[in-house]
Amino acid sequence: MATLLFEIGCEELPASACRAAEAELPALCAEHLGEAPASVYVTPRRLAALVEDLPEHEPDEWVKGPPVHVGEEAAAGFARRRGVSRESLDERDGFLGVVVPGKPLRDTLPERIDAIVRGLVFAKTMRWDASGARFPRPIRWRCVKLDGETLEGGRSPGRRFAAGPVEIPNAAAYPAAR
Repeated sequence: MATLLFEIGCEELPASACRAAEAELPALCAEHLGEAPASVYVTPRRLAALVEDLPEHEPDEWVKGPPVHVGEEAAAGFARRRGVSRESLDERDGFLGVVVPGKPLRDTLPERIDAIVRGLVFAKTMRWDASGARFPRPIRWRCVKLDGETLEGGRSPGRRFAAGPVEIPNAAAYPAAR
């Protein structure tokens, strides 16, 4: 099981946006990551979540194909689309299908975190860059750590006037490092 930290840094958020983000982040994490965060950290300049006990791989998925009675031609076409041989198709409940192995968590995290950021709903938003993402203020940095591995960023700007960038050695060390 893995521990994930993601931090979104931006310009000063209004208090209403901080309250909205704090209320929405747990549900969005549960929806897109499959696990609610152990801790959510919200300040005017950053939104962060620490999610523990994430599985390292997505579960395997059975993809349903054509019914068994349809014929060999449909089964061969389904197998060809999935990149497997006709003989490797399984039969379940009168349908042919194939088991697709789950992807590693680190490969799917960028899309999942992007979905969480895009899923945050605020009263007033703007588009700040070419990505089309709407947010109340411009996003200036992102820090994503999966256990000790840096997937994006790796450092978090410290307090605005008191400190420089803070190195985050691993996801679990975030509360002590900030």
